[in-house]
Amino acid sequence: MNRTGKLLLALATLMSFAATHADTALYPTGPSRDSAFIRFVNALDTPLEVLPEGEQAPKTLAPSVISAFSTVPADKPVTGALSSAGVSVPVKLELSPGEFVTLVVVPGDKGFELLTVREQPKDFNGLQASVAFINADPDCPLGGLQRAGQHSGDDSKRKDHQDRQIFHDVNPGLLDRREVNPVELSVRGLCSDTLLTEPLSLGLLEQGERYTVLILSQNGKPTLVSVKDVFAQ
Repeated sequence: MNRTGKLLLALATLMSFAATHADTALYPTGPSRDSAFIRFVNALDTPLEVLPEGEQAPKTLAPSVISAFSTVPADKPVTGALSSAGVSVPVKLELSPGEFVTLVVVPGDKGFELLTVREQPKDFNGLQASVAFINADPDCPLGGLQRAGQHSGDDSKRKDHQDRQIFHDVNPGLLDRREVNPVELSVRGLCSDTLLTEPLSLGLLEQGERYTVLILSQNGKPTLVSVKDVFAQ
């Protein structure tokens, strides 16, 4: 096969691979547009329907479920509606190029409310893992996260308590992120420096991967949920 033939074969193989592995976006996007990324978190006790405008298929999230990130265009608003237990709320969001948005649906006076958590991710050490913490509990002031272990209110234990802290003083609706060693990790959630959740195992963190831990309110109690940051397939 001559040089031209080999180039054509390589191009055809690359196009076939791209078509097979392309992300399925919840909202339309295209190569000529700057992209952003959005995911949804159902912090309700009832299923949540994500209803995008246009021809895109709706999606249903069970309670405490975190969706994968979907690619969206950053040059026009993302529109649609969210519905649960007979309550529907319209959605219209502007996203910046490269921005990651987590839309958390939390209980509210009129059925539910939306917390919009925005992040512009930065590069990190590929030998580490990147963990984000989102405070998605409106009743949890100064949320935090610490490595799980024995806890005591005694002064003699205070330094150990501080040494195990990963995040602290994160207000509702905000996100903090940091690099951690790729080790097996269990965590507990705090509100105003008081441990309130049961331990949650994140398993063995992988080098170069991103993770998110959220503190939610379930049946009136703070609860931790976690997810590996992935894209819709």
